[in-house]
Amino acid sequence: AGEIWSARSEVDGGTGGANLTVDGSGAGVSADYTITSTTVTRSAPAGFGGVTYSNLTGGSLLVKVGAGANVMTVNSTAPGITTTINTNAGLDTINVPNSAALQGANVFNGGGDDDTFNVTGLPNATASLTLNGDAHVAGDTLNFTGAATKTITGVGSANIAAAQAYITDITPVERRAKSLGMVGAAFGLGFIL
Repeated sequence: AGEIWSARSEVDGGTGGANLTVDGSGAGVSADYTITSTTVTRSAPAGFGGVTYSNLTGGSLLVKVGAGANVMTVNSTAPGITTTINTNAGLDTINVPNSAALQGANVFNGGGDDDTFNVTGLPNATASLTLNGDAHVAGDTLNFTGAATKTITGVGSANIAAAQAYITDITPVERRAKSLGMVGAAFGLGFIL
């Protein structure tokens, strides 16, 4: 069992950087977390005062939450680190209201059950965003708003819907029908073989 910090904590990686893990995976309740490039906070349930962090360069931020319908809102992430979210079991939602505010490598893992990823915009050129749906019952939901390029692992189980969503995002309107037709033909040929 880990410690529960009811007061806000501060972590400074100093000149060598650091790895920071915020572990709420032991909680079997729904939680609402917000992540920024300098903070991890939880609005509900009470009992966690949050963490302010700095100088993790070369290291990582790992946020793990427990079973339950968790809501993770990622407003921004820090440069020079890998930010990873593991939501575990439950009908979780990961919101990225402005992916242009993401920096460094970002890996958001939905965990078990049916999860929802809401992503607005496109990460900047120095950032990456990987969304992993993991195991699910009926299927994970991926909602992109605005121009988006993405790496999808597990979301939609690599089916035709995921391929069509990707083609729709990257293809100009005037070439979209032809491109979607080619995807359909490729899947049809795959079933025949």
